[in-house]
Formats: sequence, structure tokens, C-alpha cells
Amino acid sequence: MSGGGPSTWLLASRVPWLPLLPLLPGSIVTGVALTVLSLVAKVYVPNALNRSLERYGSLGAVFTVLS
Repeated sequence: MSGGGPSTWLLASRVPWLPLLPLLPGSIVTGVALTVLSLVAKVYVPNALNRSLERYGSLGAVFTVLS
């Protein structure tokens, strides 16, 4: 096997790279958006969970996790 990384090994070079280049901006935006979402969730979810636990008890925690 030649080098090139796991995608090349798995696909055995059957998929050319050039047609995949238009997908690159979307994948970068998706990666950045998921990173931002995870950082916001680390701040928001604990606050929402504590707030609903104080108001509604354990049932509030269930609703917070489900929503």
C-alpha cells in the first residue's frame, strides 16, 4: 500500500481528490459550528439543568435533558 492516510487505504484510491474540493468549505464550516456548539452547550446546559432542578425537581432534569 502506498501512503496517503486512512482514507486512501480504505478507498484504495478509487475516489479522485479533485472533485471533492468543493466540499471542503462546507466541512470547515461544519467543524467550526460543531466546536462552537459544544462550547456553548458546556455553559448553557449546566445552568438550565440547575434552574429546572430548582423549579421542578427531578422531572425538570428529565425535561431539560430531553429538550
